[in-house]
Amino acid sequence: MTNFSNLLLKNQLCFALYSATNAVTRYYRFYLKEFGITYPQYLVMLVIWENENVTASEIAVKLNLDNATITPILKKLQDQKLISKTRDKNDERVVNIKVTKKGLEIEEKIALIQDKVACKTHLPKKDFEELKQRLNELTQIMDISDEDRESLKLILCK
Repeated sequence: MTNFSNLLLKNQLCFALYSATNAVTRYYRFYLKEFGITYPQYLVMLVIWENENVTASEIAVKLNLDNATITPILKKLQDQKLISKTRDKNDERVVNIKVTKKGLEIEEKIALIQDKVACKTHLPKKDFEELKQRLNELTQIMDISDEDRESLKLILCK
């Protein structure tokens, strides 16, 4: 039994976020399965739909992922004919991504999934938007800083 109430599972922000993320992701997967795409593929498609011309590296940055994670996702989306990939003529290291006709055809139906998720939360639109904004702010705030690295040294030295 712990002597620290802040270590109780019910007091963990990380667990509340983890559980909520899993629940929301499961809900998305339920609907995305019908389109043959995974949740990570959906996130990549969101970036592609939002940006007419985008590179693989830009997708990785927008999703806070590394290129090695994005590459197999892009390959599968290309195999499904949802996107096309071309090497930049000026710099072959750059991979340009475009949505295909087939990718555009599913966009409207996929957009309905987001509406279902928003509805499922039972949050008024204002609260839903505020929650997203607060979570985005939290993501930025939680980036590891030099101050955090120094703090870790102090904890480890005790």
